[in-house]
Formats: sequence, C-alpha cells, structure tokens
Amino acid sequence: MVLILVLFALGVTIIAFQFPAVQTWATQLVVRELSAQMGYPLSIQKINVKWFDVISLEGVSVKDPDNRQMIDVGRLDINFDIKSILENFSHEIHLDEVNVYRPEVRLVKTNTGDTNMDLFIARVNEMANSGDTTGYVPDQNIPFTIGKATLTEGAFHYDDPREPYDRKSSVFDYYHFELRHLNAQLQDFLVLGDTIKFVANDLTTIDRQSKLKVHDLDTRFMYCAKKTELAELSAYIGGSYLTNYLSFNYNHPSAFGDFNEEVRMIAHFRDSRVYSDDLGLFQEYLLTLNETWRVSGDFDGTVHDFRVTNTDLRFGKGSRFAGEFGFRGLPEFSRTTMDFKLVSSRIETDDIVQYY
Repeated sequence: MVLILVLFALGVTIIAFQFPAVQTWATQLVVRELSAQMGYPLSIQKINVKWFDVISLEGVSVKDPDNRQMIDVGRLDINFDIKSILENFSHEIHLDEVNVYRPEVRLVKTNTGDTNMDLFIARVNEMANSGDTTGYVPDQNIPFTIGKATLTEGAFHYDDPREPYDRKSSVFDYYHFELRHLNAQLQDFLVLGDTIKFVANDLTTIDRQSKLKVHDLDTRFMYCAKKTELAELSAYIGGSYLTNYLSFNYNHPSAFGDFNEEVRMIAHFRDSRVYSDDLGLFQEYLLTLNETWRVSGDFDGTVHDFRVTNTDLRFGKGSRFAGEFGFRGLPEFSRTTMDFKLVSSRIETDDIVQYY
C-alpha cells in the first residue's frame, strides 16, 4: 500500500511539473534563495520545461548590488541531453544548443576600475568554490560548454561614470557606448574559470551614437583576466575591412580605464583597408581627410607608444610606405615623436596635399 502511495505521489509530481505554472513557481523558489545568497537580485518571469530536454525561460533579469539592471533576456531556449549531463557533470556541463532572444547587458565601471560584471563573475566563482574543499586542486574548474548558440536582437551598454560624456554624433565615445541590433551565430562556446571562448560568425551590430555599423564579423574569440583576443578575424566595419588577428593585453581588466597607457595591443593585419571616416570617429582630425589606407603589418604596443613592423601601407593614387614605424605620444599628435625606417617607398605629391 505504501509503495502504491509513493508511486502515485511521484506520478502526480511528474504530471504537475509538466505545467508551466508549477515549473515557474518551483523555479522562482530556487531563484529567490540563490539571489539572497549571491547578493544579486535575480528573477525569472516564466519557465517552461518540455520533457526535461528543452527549457524555455522568459523575463530573465539580473541586477547588480546597487539595484541597477545588469542582464536582461527576453527569452532563453536551452536544448540539452539530460542523460549526458547526469553522466558527465563531475567533469563537464554541456548544452547542445542555446537560443537567446533580445538579451541586454549593461557594464558599468566602479571606482576601483572593475565592472559590475567582473564583480558578478568573481561572486559566482566564490560560490562555486565554497564549501568542502577537501581534495580541491586550484585551476581545475569544471568546463561549461555549448555546442551552438544564436544571439538575436541583443544590446550591449558600456558606461564609465568617472569619465565625461562626448555626445557628438561624429565621435565614438568609448567610455559610454551602446551597441544595438546585436545578432550572431556562436559555436564551441566554453567557460572555464575566468576564460570565455567561442567562435563567432555573421556578427552584426551598430553603435547608437556614431552609427558605426559592423556589417559582418567572424572571429575566434577569447577573453580572460589578462587578455582579449580576436583570432582568425574577418571584420567589415563601416567602410573598412580588418583581418586577421587582434588582441588586447593587460594586467587586469580595469586597465581599460586607462586604455591609451595600460592596454598593449598586438595585431597582424593582412590586406586590410581602413577608411578615414571610420577612424575619424576615434580621432576627429581624420574626419577632415578622404582616404582609404590599404595596410599589411604587425602592430605591437599601446596607443601612447607602439611600433609597426613588416609594414606595407598604400594610400592615394600611388603612394606607398614600406618598412618600420614607431610612434610615441599619441593621441596628442602635436607632441608625438616618430621614428621611420623605410624601404621601397614612394610618395606622390598629390596624395599628401590633404594632410597639410
């Protein structure tokens, strides 16, 4: 009789959990407890579990400790193999496919130079490593992977309240910007410790203020505490085309608060072209030019102090610089010192008139 009652209760529970209202109620209980432990207000408006292999979440929200919106997702569809997760969760958590509709992420710099997202990730890692650490081996985190993902109509905000706004439409304000209509196909997504990796294809977006548009970007992306890398890069941005490697290297992500001095860039450009109107959004003087630079070369350094080697720079109707270039002092052009070691170069007088 007891066995019959247990089986009956189990059957009722399984049936009940097929109803979205019950699923949402149970999930919200868990979310409230998790939110209290983390110190980050979390909420999910609705959940629908379809036979334990597809989950749909609606109205997902994460606020930072100052109660500012940090992550919002209109709908999140997750496809997974429950049997595989149960068998492998001790060494890997894998989802087959994730579709993200209308996500919105807001990164805000704090007075320490960290972003609210840096602090959130640190809190997640702290909770993941809390508890019984017997036999714990540092840096042996469980990888979280996604086979493929689709990002649809997303938005990304970045704000550094320590810096003044520059609201001119002719400027890309890299202290305060908003990327809209963000769409992409992602593959081989990996989160391991402080490292995020994925392959991005067909990424498109537009900056709200300057209207600079990313028409199509493909890359093998990697982010960690010391480096942000775009390998195998192919990017059509505005009227420019960039390929094939770019990385930003720093001691801590807070270095982006002093980008010109603290972030070392390494780039390998091959058969790229840069349009003056695009670059002029970052240095207004260039907006006075009408130029497309065709460039190959290897860049190494900060904005303030860098060298370009193996350079082949072509512009105008027939001008060419080849060799090695060094610049120190940018972006203050009047105070910049330059070092040139040129070979096989040619200057057409008509090509340089507009630079005076």
